Amino acid sequence: MAQFEEKDCYMMEVDQDKNRLNLTFLGHWQSPADIPYYLEHVAKSVGMLKKGYTIYAEINDKKPPKLSVTGIHKKGQQIMKQAGVSKTAVVLKQRQILQKMTLNVVGRLSGMSTKVFYDKDEALKWLEGE
Repeated sequence: MAQFEEKDCYMMEVDQDKNRLNLTFLGHWQSPADIPYYLEHVAKSVGMLKKGYTIYAEINDKKPPKLSVTGIHKKGQQIMKQAGVSKTAVVLKQRQILQKMTLNVVGRLSGMSTKVFYDKDEALKWLEGE
């Protein structure tokens, strides 16, 4: 499994056996300077996967990203979409209403849809088609 990360910001793992990108968003990104390699890491990660891959993502921060960072998320999602993502499951904590709204807005801007879950097992079952 290949792994890319920015300390205290995110972790990406490529699971080629499952044809899946696992993302964990760790902290509140204040500015693009916090994540200088994010788009490069996204491109490298999805480049290791086949079209039709899935994404499992967890968002652990309680605040939505700053507006200056939203554009980075949009570009990252566009890269993911162009690489052939088929399904994206995002796990939020119950009280992350603003993150859910931000996901919807960024998804509309990037053209990539996501399905939100509040339980990891449910999200993984959905990705597996169970």
